[in-house]
Amino acid sequence: MARYIYAHWLKTKNTPLRLICGILTVLYALILFFYFYTHQRLALTAFTEYRIFFLFLTICTLFTLSVVIPLLLTPDRAAGIFANELRIGISRTKLFISRFLLILLLVAGVQCLSVFIFTILEAVFLGHIITISLLLLFMGTSFLFLLPMISFYQWLALRFHYSGTLLAGIFFTLTSILLGTTGLGTFIWLFLPWVWPIRLIYYEISPSFDVISDYGFLGFLSFLLTIVLMAIVVFWYNSWEGKTSLED
Repeated sequence: MARYIYAHWLKTKNTPLRLICGILTVLYALILFFYFYTHQRLALTAFTEYRIFFLFLTICTLFTLSVVIPLLLTPDRAAGIFANELRIGISRTKLFISRFLLILLLVAGVQCLSVFIFTILEAVFLGHIITISLLLLFMGTSFLFLLPMISFYQWLALRFHYSGTLLAGIFFTLTSILLGTTGLGTFIWLFLPWVWPIRLIYYEISPSFDVISDYGFLGFLSFLLTIVLMAIVVFWYNSWEGKTSLED
């Protein structure tokens, strides 16, 4: 599987994917830190600053995935509309899962780099530090609840290319902000998986870690939903002819 992941990574060499991930990651951490540094009069606690940092990181990732995933598919689409990938005799299941794992690694790498830069700057210039366990809770919440969205975006990117993923990305991002950070989502957010990380980070996560006992079941549901979506999409992908909706 590692060989397939590396092969997918090599295909990104001639795309702006690596540049986008690297530059946006560093810029995000610097912009958030600069804001907190220049607004010290607000007297925000370290916990509040990290909550805001992870809130916007999750929102940005939710939308950025709608751009990055079809971009990751661009080399294969350009090579005869996935002709090479679909007709070389390699298991499509392995190809799909390996691409999924590469996206996971990219998300994890972007998140870790951004958090590392922000944490260092916060500690050195503002003296703001939170516990490792709380930091891991923020990171885990952001990462775990984005998993099903990756599977769904993969299907959209294959089936509808940018038109599908961008429309979905805009919809998911706007509704997650509206329902995850206001009272409008009080009664329905539990039924909308893409709202879960936003709602939990904005309202539920606290230094007492009550969120784990109160909403730990959502983590299991997110993992289960990811598996179900992957099984459905892989089943579809194995019989797909490589056509997008515009070509049908």
